[in-house]
Amino acid sequence: MLRYDQLRTAVAVAEQRFKLLKDKYPEMRAYLVYCRFGPGSGQCDLTLSVSKMLESFPKMIDSLPVTRDVLEAALKDGNQAVAEKVQAGTTFCSDVLIELRFGILSYKLIDQLQEDELVDRNRTHKGTIRVILGSLDELAEADL
Repeated sequence: MLRYDQLRTAVAVAEQRFKLLKDKYPEMRAYLVYCRFGPGSGQCDLTLSVSKMLESFPKMIDSLPVTRDVLEAALKDGNQAVAEKVQAGTTFCSDVLIELRFGILSYKLIDQLQEDELVDRNRTHKGTIRVILGSLDELAEADL
């Protein structure tokens, strides 16, 4: 499991790699998502908002220090202090992946990306359209 500060680091590393990929492949039309297949599967756009994660991919959250209702009420009331405490106390499943999703599929480009040193080549397999940057725990430990 990852703490919120580790999640922020993982997202920063993924966003940095994504920027480098966009610089290398300017024709790339993609965006980043959290994703998991198999048990506890789901997907949502890359975000640091716990409430958005709860809405789109609740199984990526390992534990929440308050009920969902308390978090939603704090956000609705604009109580940022409570929302920040909730985020700080939330833990996340470390096996969730950060992947690229494509608005326009270009199989030639996907083949190139799958061989790039900036992607997780152990998890990204040729013959698929998946391009994986890494798992949250690995990205949280990577250098910026």
